[in-house]
Amino acid sequence: MSFRNSFLVLLFGGTLGMFLLREQQRGTLEWFDSAHRGFLKANPAPGQASPSLASPAVIFGRLDDVDQKNKVFEAWPLGQSDWQVVLQNLSGYQPKTVAVSATLPFDKAGSGLEAAAKGIPSLITAAVASVAAGDGAQTLPGELPVLQVTGSVRNIPEFKSIRPPAIPAASGAGDIDMQPRQEKLSIEGDWCRVPMLARLGEKVVPALALRALLEWASVPVAEVRVLPGVAITAGGTLRIPIDDGGFFRYFVSLAPNVDAVNVDVFALTRDQALTNLPPDDPQRNILAALPKSLLWIGHDNSAARVLKHPNGTLVSPAYLTASALAAIHTARYMHPLPPSHQWIAPGATLLFCLWLTHWRKSRLWPGALLAAVALAGVSLYLYRTNDLWMPLVPSLAMIVATLVLSFLLPARGIRRVPDAEPPKTRTRSALPRVASAPDPGPPPLSLTEPLAEPAVEQFPAPPAAPAGQPQQSRNAKKRHRR
Repeated sequence: MSFRNSFLVLLFGGTLGMFLLREQQRGTLEWFDSAHRGFLKANPAPGQASPSLASPAVIFGRLDDVDQKNKVFEAWPLGQSDWQVVLQNLSGYQPKTVAVSATLPFDKAGSGLEAAAKGIPSLITAAVASVAAGDGAQTLPGELPVLQVTGSVRNIPEFKSIRPPAIPAASGAGDIDMQPRQEKLSIEGDWCRVPMLARLGEKVVPALALRALLEWASVPVAEVRVLPGVAITAGGTLRIPIDDGGFFRYFVSLAPNVDAVNVDVFALTRDQALTNLPPDDPQRNILAALPKSLLWIGHDNSAARVLKHPNGTLVSPAYLTASALAAIHTARYMHPLPPSHQWIAPGATLLFCLWLTHWRKSRLWPGALLAAVALAGVSLYLYRTNDLWMPLVPSLAMIVATLVLSFLLPARGIRRVPDAEPPKTRTRSALPRVASAPDPGPPPLSLTEPLAEPAVEQFPAPPAAPAGQPQQSRNAKKRHRR
């Protein structure tokens, strides 16, 4: 292929790759991306065949009493007396960490509820944040720590005022009311975005999910470092990848299964609950795992199920948050390559396509198929080793476009010597070449000097004949010579 055609392939392939990579990041090509991630999920590493946890580390406590026929609690949402019974009975299971994400309908806990809350050593509650300045204090409560951030905090969800939790305990920022939809927990195709950070002005504080993880893993808040767009880290014990808004993104279908238990169970004491449960009830194993688990309590009634799972069912934000915590704990989440690294595969594919255009047309299809298989192998390797997802749409589209251009553009012609003209051969002389000086020619005539007489050539006279011998004639001499 000529240089002009190669330039056309380079220009067209680069433009196509940039366009498709931008559309892929926007989610326009989700139908293909979801099929690709489904293929990766169906081919895990040998030791990761089942994403479910053998012993659950995150348990979802479902608040759904309003949808049940037999109501257990006195009021909905749960009042102070209901929460007092739940926390008192829950302390008998000795849970490692309990996070209450449900908004409490009262401003201050009574003495009985306060004493029940102190019976759980590691209890995390949500502080109600608001975008309105008059909905609470405009200063951070003492239970809410400020994190060390390196970088811009402009895209982190901001609140103007905050109310401390009604139950005295460690707290994290809850859902900010009336905030834009793109700043809340949401599902985009197969991806779920869970907020991990919030801010009041320039002060960044942990959301309830992050604060629960820190308490559960016994990580001091002073060791946490936040780099927006990269990750939340704490030494070598914690690393949560986040975007520039402080959201953790994970592949919902790949996340571990989160075991759930109804909060109604905690309306009874531990001995009463275990007595009422059948011997083969799965909830026995779930309750037995509480001493080493994180219990995330949130609303899961039909009115709270406002988000659609990739399988088509409706789910609640509380369940998706618990699933995100399990994905972080087990590192079983699929994260896309950073934007700066997503150009590597299309760039390498474009260079290969420039080389592919010089192949014979009979070899183009096998070469393109080989390149596609190599890309699929690289994406599978990244997923199995680092749970990374490498987009393939731009690279595969560039290969297809190169095939089409290779068949449409004319091939470069080959110069051949005509048959009528024999090929020229070069011979080497045995003698060395001697450079000869050019002939200067006759000297120029001068008008001032006299012309020289032309020289007359003098021939010697023939020898005379000896005496007594006749002189031969000229004709006789000619005959003699003949």
